Amino acid sequence: MTELNLILSKNGQAQLADGSSTLNMGYEGNKSVYALRISPRDEWANLTISAYWHTPNKEITPPATLFANNVANVPAIVTAISGEGKVTFQGIRDGVIVTSADVPYTVGENSGTEMADLPDEGSTTWEQLIAATQASADAARKAQAATEKAATGLEAVLTASAAAHNGIFRGKNLGSAPTEAQLAAIKAGTFDDLYVGDYWSNGGVNYRIAAFDYYLKSGDTSFDCHHVVIVPDTQLYTHNMNATNTTEGGYINSLMRLEGLAQAKEKAVAVFGADHVLTHRVFLTNAVTNGKPSGGAWFDSDVELMNENMVYGSHIFAPASDGSTIPTNYTVEKSQLPLFQLAPHLISNRQWFWLRDVVSSAFFASVSYGGNAYYDIASIEGGVRPAFPIG
Repeated sequence: MTELNLILSKNGQAQLADGSSTLNMGYEGNKSVYALRISPRDEWANLTISAYWHTPNKEITPPATLFANNVANVPAIVTAISGEGKVTFQGIRDGVIVTSADVPYTVGENSGTEMADLPDEGSTTWEQLIAATQASADAARKAQAATEKAATGLEAVLTASAAAHNGIFRGKNLGSAPTEAQLAAIKAGTFDDLYVGDYWSNGGVNYRIAAFDYYLKSGDTSFDCHHVVIVPDTQLYTHNMNATNTTEGGYINSLMRLEGLAQAKEKAVAVFGADHVLTHRVFLTNAVTNGKPSGGAWFDSDVELMNENMVYGSHIFAPASDGSTIPTNYTVEKSQLPLFQLAPHLISNRQWFWLRDVVSSAFFASVSYGGNAYYDIASIEGGVRPAFPIG
């Protein structure tokens, strides 16, 4: 229901609250679309107020419209007749009668609808109508209050923890860069009005929220900063993992880790600011034996390639224990990012990109063009689609 607000004041003045001169009620044929809400002041206070309609067709006079709780629906007959008309207000109580100046209204040309007659004032039906109208208005207010209370309660739950926000995908455009309020909400761990799938769009790239507090309390040194993990929708550019087809030295000693991520870090800082791209501690592979990770250590990390766990929720091609050899897979990124759990179609962007898992002596893991799990030889150029925490 669209409410049109008017002010009834001293000496019969009647004017629109927004300062305009004419009530605009769309096109003829509207029904139960518009309502008048009045603010009775001065001598209008405590009066029983009705609206009297004067349509463009002088032969048709709609019945008076009674206000309940200062609100009255516009009769269908009023919006059934196109053209310019007028409405006049009258208030009565205990023999006192106050009338207003005319307020112009307009209805665009269209088709009309029928109307129902209003009972005569003072009749039993009239009193029943007033009571019913009052009851309906009271019920509407109670329903609105209950809805607002429920929404407030739900919001309180949703803003209480990262876990709640990790379970809801929204996908809202948050602008080109985080606002101070958004950064404050991340730092406080309330994550107000931020949800998985929301994104900042900058330089033709959507930087999307993939998780809340994914790294919290992890690392050989506890990472205690509230944060969100960002993953771009598309590759930022292409680069090879190594100059030749080898995985020797693992991910930490790869050409990608040593040089290839520099441009991605520059882009992250440009969008989110150097103070907000966070450094934390992760366990990364630094040695490979017989095509399997055989050594690793804790390293500082900010912008990194994702691993298979983050994308798929498990290892696919990364070597696993075969009963005699236990690969060095002591990763803190051991669970799927909520983004890809809630919206798995976002794993595939029709561009293949690198993952950091060692698959063999010559191959690293990747996500194929078609979205399927894959692996590629280390020397070819593939997409760089990293993840990084901000806060």
